[in-house]
Amino acid sequence: MLESSRRPPAHTASVVAVAAARGAEHLLTRDPHRRIHLMQTGLALLLTAYCAALALYVAHLAGTPMPLAYTWATCTVVGIAAVFVSIRAGWTQGLADPSLTTLQLSFTVTSAAILYALIGPLRAATFPALVITLVFGMFTLAPRVLMGIAAYTLALFGAVMLFKSQQDP
Repeated sequence: MLESSRRPPAHTASVVAVAAARGAEHLLTRDPHRRIHLMQTGLALLLTAYCAALALYVAHLAGTPMPLAYTWATCTVVGIAAVFVSIRAGWTQGLADPSLTTLQLSFTVTSAAILYALIGPLRAATFPALVITLVFGMFTLAPRVLMGIAAYTLALFGAVMLFKSQQDP
């Protein structure tokens, strides 16, 4: 029998599965409520990192000064990562919104408005990420809170659009 055709022992798969389960337990805790919040925030963090990488490419195409773009991307990803750490550490457990959904949405909307101001003629590229952000809120927030975030989004983007129309038409 050739050396390359040998299979690993059957117990290797179970060892890997146990190690993965322990790793997930360590990262996401045993508390089922906190685990759900961490999984949602982890997904938001991954999407934020992806959008930040994409935004850096768009900023490069738009001729945005890259130190500014890198600063924006770093602050955006670190902001959502800080929320993840806060939830994981249990600091948010006693709050009315232990997943900090309202904070995450407000932060992401503000970040998108800053990006809108930074990327010049490619500003419309910020809207798909903004829509994804607001859709996340639709499934978790009370309608009144979501309406407040929508009003904040409209007011903030309106102000940024007005500012940019005067500064960089």
